[in-house]
Amino acid sequence: RAREMLRYAQQAIRCFEAHYGPYVYPTLTLAEVGFPFSGMEYPRLVMMGAATVAQGGQTLEFYVAHEVAHQWWYAMVGSDSYNQAWQDESLCEYALMDYIGQYYGEENRATAIYQRIETALRITIPRSVTPGSPIDYFSDLTEYTQVVYRRGAALWVALETHLGKEGLDAALQDYQNRYRFAMATREDLTQLLSEHAGQDLTALMEDYLDTHID
Repeated sequence: RAREMLRYAQQAIRCFEAHYGPYVYPTLTLAEVGFPFSGMEYPRLVMMGAATVAQGGQTLEFYVAHEVAHQWWYAMVGSDSYNQAWQDESLCEYALMDYIGQYYGEENRATAIYQRIETALRITIPRSVTPGSPIDYFSDLTEYTQVVYRRGAALWVALETHLGKEGLDAALQDYQNRYRFAMATREDLTQLLSEHAGQDLTALMEDYLDTHID
């Protein structure tokens, strides 16, 4: 399983470097940990839950890819992970779509976007939480995952449609270059994306991040 995790992490780094810019840390450590989560990340460190490691295969692969993506989105580009959790979590979910596209093909990427992101927009969430809600607004981890990770990732899919894939990748490379080892606010990111789009994207961001879907 250690060799398996290593292979997935190497693949993820190659993919994300191609899309978002270089991995600038000198090392990355992956560790199996006996905690009740699938994974957790810190700069240069990815911890995978023992149950996830034991599953192996694609389950482990996709969790490793998501956690490695955090080395870009919050470990290199900092953000407020409490009040604006979408800013790293939804972007890591979107990064997983790029990983799937690179190693499983564009058709499987499109299927994953439908199954993981578009379907989440159709699930009824009874309480008025949105991807832009702070962490303590959510009642449990399932609700948090569906809203912040997956509904939040719909923003990035919409931006890909608006900017084109190359345009969005260029914007994310600029995001990493501009805010590497610094804290980027939601307003910073909105302004940067607006610059790349050539128009104010505030309304689009608000629509995806602050609007409750009944």
